Amino acid sequence: MPDGGLIAFCLIQMLGFAALASIGKSVLHADALPPMVLEHALLVLSIVRLLGIWLWTLVAERTGVPAALVSAYFASACSILPLPSAIASGPWQSAFALCLIGVSSGGVVLLSWSSFSERLALVQQRDARTDAASSYGLFTASSKIGLGLSGFLAGAWVGRQGDSLTTQALWPMATLIAGICLAAAILNWSGRYGGTRAVH
Repeated sequence: MPDGGLIAFCLIQMLGFAALASIGKSVLHADALPPMVLEHALLVLSIVRLLGIWLWTLVAERTGVPAALVSAYFASACSILPLPSAIASGPWQSAFALCLIGVSSGGVVLLSWSSFSERLALVQQRDARTDAASSYGLFTASSKIGLGLSGFLAGAWVGRQGDSLTTQALWPMATLIAGICLAAAILNWSGRYGGTRAVH
Protein backbone atom coordinates (compact mmCIF):
# COMPACT_ATOMS: atom_id res chain seq x y z
CA MET A 1 0.00 0.00 0.00
CA PRO A 2 1.23 3.53 -0.77
CA ASP A 3 1.99 5.82 2.15
CA GLY A 4 -1.06 7.22 3.93
CA GLY A 5 0.07 10.78 3.35
CA LEU A 6 0.37 10.13 -0.37
CA ILE A 7 -3.13 8.66 -0.42
CA ALA A 8 -4.51 11.75 1.31
CA PHE A 9 -2.67 13.97 -1.17
CA CYS A 10 -4.13 12.01 -4.12
CA LEU A 11 -7.67 12.34 -2.76
CA ILE A 12 -7.28 16.10 -2.35
CA GLN A 13 -6.07 16.51 -5.92
CA MET A 14 -8.83 14.21 -7.18
CA LEU A 15 -11.43 16.60 -5.79
CA GLY A 16 -9.52 19.60 -7.13
CA PHE A 17 -9.31 18.12 -10.63
CA ALA A 18 -13.02 17.26 -10.52
CA ALA A 19 -13.90 20.83 -9.58
CA LEU A 20 -11.71 22.54 -12.16
CA ALA A 21 -12.72 20.29 -15.03
CA SER A 22 -16.42 20.59 -14.19
CA ILE A 23 -16.43 24.39 -14.38
CA GLY A 24 -14.97 24.23 -17.88
CA LYS A 25 -17.64 21.75 -18.99
CA SER A 26 -20.39 23.83 -17.38
CA VAL A 27 -19.30 27.09 -18.99
CA LEU A 28 -19.45 25.54 -22.44
CA HIS A 29 -23.15 24.82 -21.85
CA ALA A 30 -24.07 28.31 -20.63
CA ASP A 31 -26.33 29.97 -23.19
CA ALA A 32 -25.22 33.44 -22.14
CA LEU A 33 -21.59 32.88 -23.13
CA PRO A 34 -20.89 35.16 -26.14
CA PRO A 35 -20.80 33.10 -29.38
CA MET A 36 -17.36 34.41 -30.35
CA VAL A 37 -15.93 33.29 -27.01
CA LEU A 38 -17.80 29.98 -27.05
CA GLU A 39 -16.41 29.06 -30.47
CA HIS A 40 -12.82 29.58 -29.33
CA ALA A 41 -13.10 28.68 -25.63
CA LEU A 42 -11.29 25.34 -25.86
CA LEU A 43 -8.50 26.82 -27.97
CA VAL A 44 -8.06 29.74 -25.57
CA LEU A 45 -8.00 27.47 -22.52
CA SER A 46 -5.44 25.16 -24.15
CA ILE A 47 -3.10 27.99 -25.13
CA VAL A 48 -3.16 29.79 -21.79
CA ARG A 49 -2.64 26.52 -19.95
CA LEU A 50 0.59 26.01 -21.87
CA LEU A 51 1.65 29.61 -21.22
CA GLY A 52 0.83 29.11 -17.56
CA ILE A 53 3.54 26.43 -17.31
CA TRP A 54 6.18 29.13 -17.69
CA LEU A 55 4.51 31.39 -15.11
CA TRP A 56 4.01 28.70 -12.47
CA THR A 57 7.52 27.38 -12.99
CA LEU A 58 8.83 30.79 -11.98
CA VAL A 59 6.54 30.84 -8.94
CA ALA A 60 7.66 27.36 -7.91
CA GLU A 61 11.31 28.35 -8.20
CA ARG A 62 10.76 31.22 -5.79
CA THR A 63 8.37 29.67 -3.28
CA GLY A 64 8.82 25.93 -3.65
CA VAL A 65 6.46 23.54 -5.38
CA PRO A 66 4.06 22.86 -2.45
CA ALA A 67 3.51 26.56 -1.77
CA ALA A 68 3.07 27.23 -5.49
CA LEU A 69 0.38 24.51 -5.63
CA VAL A 70 -1.48 26.22 -2.80
CA SER A 71 -1.25 29.50 -4.71
CA ALA A 72 -2.55 27.87 -7.90
CA TYR A 73 -5.61 26.51 -6.11
CA PHE A 74 -6.23 29.88 -4.47
CA ALA A 75 -5.87 31.63 -7.83
CA SER A 76 -8.34 29.16 -9.33
CA ALA A 77 -10.91 29.96 -6.64
CA CYS A 78 -10.43 33.70 -7.17
CA SER A 79 -10.77 33.43 -10.95
CA ILE A 80 -13.82 31.12 -10.92
CA LEU A 81 -15.98 33.00 -8.42
CA PRO A 82 -16.51 36.15 -10.56
CA LEU A 83 -16.95 34.14 -13.78
CA PRO A 84 -20.74 34.64 -14.09
CA SER A 85 -20.34 38.41 -13.73
CA ALA A 86 -17.59 38.41 -16.36
CA ILE A 87 -19.77 36.47 -18.81
CA ALA A 88 -22.63 38.92 -18.29
CA SER A 89 -20.29 41.88 -18.90
CA GLY A 90 -19.37 41.00 -22.48
CA PRO A 91 -17.09 38.96 -24.75
CA TRP A 92 -13.78 40.54 -23.76
CA GLN A 93 -14.49 40.15 -20.06
CA SER A 94 -15.56 36.56 -20.68
CA ALA A 95 -12.38 35.78 -22.62
CA PHE A 96 -10.23 37.37 -19.92
CA ALA A 97 -11.97 35.33 -17.21
CA LEU A 98 -11.43 32.13 -19.17
CA CYS A 99 -7.74 33.01 -19.57
CA LEU A 100 -7.37 33.44 -15.81
CA ILE A 101 -9.07 30.11 -15.18
CA GLY A 102 -6.89 28.41 -17.79
CA VAL A 103 -3.65 29.75 -16.33
CA SER A 104 -4.57 28.89 -12.73
CA SER A 105 -5.97 25.43 -13.51
CA GLY A 106 -2.93 24.65 -15.66
CA GLY A 107 -0.78 25.51 -12.66
CA VAL A 108 -2.76 23.11 -10.50
CA VAL A 109 -2.19 20.24 -12.93
CA LEU A 110 1.53 20.94 -13.38
CA LEU A 111 2.26 21.53 -9.71
CA SER A 112 0.18 18.60 -8.48
CA TRP A 113 2.40 16.18 -10.38
CA SER A 114 5.55 17.98 -9.26
CA SER A 115 4.45 18.11 -5.64
CA PHE A 116 3.51 14.43 -5.71
CA SER A 117 6.99 13.56 -7.00
CA GLU A 118 8.61 15.55 -4.21
CA ARG A 119 6.43 13.94 -1.57
CA LEU A 120 7.11 10.48 -2.93
CA ALA A 121 10.86 11.13 -2.80
CA LEU A 122 10.58 12.17 0.87
CA VAL A 123 8.53 9.09 1.71
CA GLN A 124 11.06 6.82 -0.02
CA GLN A 125 13.86 8.41 2.00
CA ARG A 126 11.97 7.45 5.14
CA ASP A 127 10.80 4.04 3.94
CA ALA A 128 12.68 2.46 1.04
CA ARG A 129 9.96 -0.19 0.71
CA THR A 130 7.59 2.36 -0.78
CA ASP A 131 6.96 1.38 -4.40
CA ALA A 132 7.12 4.30 -6.81
CA ALA A 133 5.20 2.54 -9.58
CA SER A 134 2.17 1.76 -7.43
CA SER A 135 2.25 5.25 -5.94
CA TYR A 136 2.26 6.91 -9.36
CA GLY A 137 -0.44 4.48 -10.43
CA LEU A 138 -2.58 5.62 -7.51
CA PHE A 139 -2.11 9.28 -8.40
CA THR A 140 -2.88 8.66 -12.07
CA ALA A 141 -5.98 6.60 -11.27
CA SER A 142 -7.30 9.13 -8.74
CA SER A 143 -6.75 11.92 -11.28
CA LYS A 144 -8.80 10.04 -13.88
CA ILE A 145 -11.54 9.44 -11.32
CA GLY A 146 -11.55 13.17 -10.62
CA LEU A 147 -12.02 13.93 -14.31
CA GLY A 148 -14.87 11.43 -14.39
CA LEU A 149 -16.48 13.12 -11.40
CA SER A 150 -16.25 16.42 -13.25
CA GLY A 151 -18.51 15.03 -15.96
CA PHE A 152 -20.97 13.90 -13.30
CA LEU A 153 -20.98 17.34 -11.63
CA ALA A 154 -21.42 19.19 -14.91
CA GLY A 155 -24.11 16.77 -16.08
CA ALA A 156 -26.00 17.09 -12.78
CA TRP A 157 -25.88 20.88 -13.09
CA VAL A 158 -27.09 20.84 -16.70
CA GLY A 159 -29.86 18.39 -15.82
CA ARG A 160 -31.15 20.61 -13.01
CA GLN A 161 -31.28 23.70 -15.22
CA GLY A 162 -33.42 22.20 -17.97
CA ASP A 163 -33.64 24.66 -20.86
CA SER A 164 -32.49 27.66 -18.81
CA LEU A 165 -28.70 27.54 -18.87
CA THR A 166 -28.34 31.24 -18.16
CA THR A 167 -25.52 33.16 -16.55
CA GLN A 168 -27.58 33.42 -13.38
CA ALA A 169 -27.82 29.65 -13.23
CA LEU A 170 -24.01 29.46 -13.29
CA TRP A 171 -23.64 31.22 -9.93
CA PRO A 172 -24.31 28.18 -7.69
CA MET A 173 -21.91 26.05 -9.74
CA ALA A 174 -19.18 28.70 -9.71
CA THR A 175 -19.59 29.22 -5.96
CA LEU A 176 -19.38 25.48 -5.28
CA ILE A 177 -16.29 25.00 -7.45
CA ALA A 178 -14.54 28.04 -5.97
CA GLY A 179 -15.26 26.64 -2.51
CA ILE A 180 -13.76 23.26 -3.42
CA CYS A 181 -10.64 24.94 -4.82
CA LEU A 182 -10.29 27.01 -1.65
CA ALA A 183 -10.67 23.87 0.46
CA ALA A 184 -8.02 22.13 -1.65
CA ALA A 185 -5.69 25.10 -1.12
CA ILE A 186 -6.18 24.92 2.65
CA LEU A 187 -5.69 21.15 2.76
CA ASN A 188 -2.53 21.36 0.65
CA TRP A 189 -1.27 24.17 2.89
CA SER A 190 -1.73 22.05 5.98
CA GLY A 191 0.05 19.20 4.21
CA ARG A 192 2.94 21.50 3.31
CA TYR A 193 3.45 22.54 6.92
CA GLY A 194 3.02 19.27 8.75
CA GLY A 195 -0.63 18.27 8.40
CA THR A 196 0.12 15.32 6.10
CA ARG A 197 2.36 12.45 7.13
CA ALA A 198 3.98 12.41 3.68
CA VAL A 199 6.06 15.49 4.49
CA HIS A 200 7.14 14.48 8.01
